[in-house]
Amino acid sequence: MNVRTAVWVGLAVLVVASLGIAGTAATAQDQVIGIDTLPPDNQSDTTRSQSTAAEKSDYVVIAAPRSNINRTELAKYGTVGSQVETQIELTTTETEIRQVENLSWVTATRPAMRSRPIKIPGSSNGTSLGVEPLHQRGTTGSGVKVGVIDQGFDPDNAAVASNVVEARSFGDVTTTGAHGTSVAEVIVRTAPDSQLYLASGGTLVDDQRAIEYLVQRDVDVIVYAQGYPQIADDGRHSLSDSIQTARESGILFVSSAGNYAQKHWQGSFRDGDGDTIHEWTTQGSEANVFPDTTSEFSGPVEIFLRWRDVGESSEYRLALYNPDTESYIAYRNERGETRTNQFVRLAATVDSQWTGLVIQNTAGPPDDELEVVISSTSPQSITYSTAQSSLIVPADSPDATTTAAYEAGSRRIAPYSSQGPTNDGRRGLVTTGYTNIGVNNGLYATGTYTFAGTSSSAPYVAGVAALVIEARSGESSPATVERLLVESSDDILEPGNDTASGAGVVNASQAVELATPSVTISNASVTPATASANATATHELSYKVNNLRAENTPHEFTVTLPADASFNTTTDGLSVVDESGSSLTTSDEVTLSDIDAESDNRLSFQLAQASDRTVDTAIVSLDVDVTYDTVAEPTEMPITLSISEGERPVATESVSVTVQPASAGARPDTLPEPVSTAAFDAVDTDGNKQLSPSEIALAINENAAQGAVGGTTVQPSEFALMITWNSEQYAIV
Repeated sequence: MNVRTAVWVGLAVLVVASLGIAGTAATAQDQVIGIDTLPPDNQSDTTRSQSTAAEKSDYVVIAAPRSNINRTELAKYGTVGSQVETQIELTTTETEIRQVENLSWVTATRPAMRSRPIKIPGSSNGTSLGVEPLHQRGTTGSGVKVGVIDQGFDPDNAAVASNVVEARSFGDVTTTGAHGTSVAEVIVRTAPDSQLYLASGGTLVDDQRAIEYLVQRDVDVIVYAQGYPQIADDGRHSLSDSIQTARESGILFVSSAGNYAQKHWQGSFRDGDGDTIHEWTTQGSEANVFPDTTSEFSGPVEIFLRWRDVGESSEYRLALYNPDTESYIAYRNERGETRTNQFVRLAATVDSQWTGLVIQNTAGPPDDELEVVISSTSPQSITYSTAQSSLIVPADSPDATTTAAYEAGSRRIAPYSSQGPTNDGRRGLVTTGYTNIGVNNGLYATGTYTFAGTSSSAPYVAGVAALVIEARSGESSPATVERLLVESSDDILEPGNDTASGAGVVNASQAVELATPSVTISNASVTPATASANATATHELSYKVNNLRAENTPHEFTVTLPADASFNTTTDGLSVVDESGSSLTTSDEVTLSDIDAESDNRLSFQLAQASDRTVDTAIVSLDVDVTYDTVAEPTEMPITLSISEGERPVATESVSVTVQPASAGARPDTLPEPVSTAAFDAVDTDGNKQLSPSEIALAINENAAQGAVGGTTVQPSEFALMITWNSEQYAIV
């Protein structure tokens, strides 16, 4: 086929044009669409409205170090916006930004990147989210703080207003807030008593500031249902840094995977005929038709082409082509770059016609891996697509809990749901949540609107996370919450984790059940179970711990004695084993702590299980030397065994020790008539029989150095002898 129209490629023009109208009802089905030539870059098309130097745009101004930034001076050139570290935003004209570049403290400028909401039209509406039984039992996310970052909100909307604690805007917000409010409403539907902190952003710097703000508010979860198609999905971007900071601050960051599995392509540039135009197939097709080869397309479209230069720098451009009329519809070469990659953006509005995407290599060697993302809501698919590695930034961040979309009605992963792996080889996806959730905020439509896409599944998973955190009394690290979500997920694809669904679909009831403390102590015993006051007793405490699971936070085991008992020493006789008898007491798993500084009757040790296994049962044996204070009569004293996770107690049990009075001074209140102590010649009541020492039972104070019957001289101050004769007790005084 020959190209019959000229192509103009400009750096400053946003193309909004439609030049070709489909003639007959032709079809592109099964056609190999070849394009012989593409007009050179220096030709122009007068139908395109060229931007002027006076039009304002958003830029990022970079300085080093941060202290060099002069906001007052910068304000002379335009409107100063958000700042993060050495980056500060400025809304100004192209002419003014060139002057800003000449300021002594400015090291670089670049166009600001804007995020794109991750949404698609809904297809069905599931009536149950699997959380209703939890709400009925009182698990509603009460006290859990959830932050939401989006391009705007309606915080006074009746669907979310009662949950909103704070709403903060970073940068200019120009949207109605329909998307952000719907994200917030899904959280409220899932965790109706959660507290919402809404942060409006839209640019990369705004979003970083929003994360900083939510970290300062000490939220438990952050939901992010936007994406940056300009940035390569390798985790090496500034949002990853901010997300890492959030996770290190104890915040679970839940990110939408994206809705690009059917409108993403990745592969090497291929040019078999040497015309500089990329061939999408080995058969040589040079136009990637959308939405498919049997339908015409109309409406707005936005496309990003990304690559990372291999060796010598290269340049590429995008064009929309009508294979039926053999004419170009729109084209643009708006270049940009991120920390790790280059990109080109093409935006246009197309009248109804056959529409295909064309890539041309315009400079440098065509030796790069290319990645194409159609970021607009439509089309929903392209003829040649690559589902793998279609995650959208920041879903690629190593510290994000990235969420795919599950259609409960169809019982399947949504076909549009973006997949891993990331460009640097990680699985990317963590889990999957419900999508097609009905919202009633009235911003999209009157009545119930089906909010779909991973923009719906991410807040659903965040809401379930809020229920899990509540079940754990708020004491949960991000790693623990993520683990509970993963372990409770229903595996729906190949066994184990995969790049399309992660661990599977989050099961809210199972997640909360797994999060609810179920640790118990059984078979508790103490040997010996008796002890004497004022004497040192060595007790062996033994007990079994059931349902002990692997945690990032070690379990703390505590032994508490009565107030009138204290540890003399703690022996090395600590043993912790599993049911098979395998020792858990390696040096990095069990740590015996010092005696509590505030009380001398508490002893604690920690069990941090090995990271490569989960132990459901632990058997603890501990030897401890204890001294009990004086008691007047035999007294039962409890020893309490308890387990906690952080500050939260999860199990407790008691065993008892009977403490006997010491012999010294332990005399009955009423004594029988004393008998003679002379030479132990006590006689029976009628005076006729002399008793031998073997007939007299003596109880001698054990504190004495010596003590015996017969032949031993003792002092009354040292001994008190009790004689049992004919079942009667007599004191020798």
